[in-house]
Amino acid sequence: MVQRNLTAGGKSKELKVEEVNMDEVRYMEGDEIVEEMHPVWDFNKNSEIEGKYAEFKSSVGVNQSNIYIIEVDEKDEQNEKLKYTVWGNTVLEGKMMKAKIGERYKIIFLGMKKTEDGKREYKNFKVVSMIPIRDK
Repeated sequence: MVQRNLTAGGKSKELKVEEVNMDEVRYMEGDEIVEEMHPVWDFNKNSEIEGKYAEFKSSVGVNQSNIYIIEVDEKDEQNEKLKYTVWGNTVLEGKMMKAKIGERYKIIFLGMKKTEDGKREYKNFKVVSMIPIRDK
């Protein structure tokens, strides 16, 4: 269990972060869960995710990462659209900088790419805006 500051709605409070596994993170206040993340997009199983960019959160988890919440067209048992958590990395964060919450995007995992010096590999992504083209 790790102590973290979480800012939501302009208010900051210190919460305990309970990392259950790679697919699930819970924010705890005492023994009470105050926020639970959506399922995590597994880009190794499905290289693309498309939907509405619903929310952005920063400083999440032990690595203080950024996450993007994507609402897809698929529905859950309550007939509500499913939302997925997409963990940021340097490449994805650079490509999401100009993305606007409420608009549709497709995020595509392009695989691992070597750095220019060939010493490391990183996860490479492409982000495509899915804004419909308006008739003239």
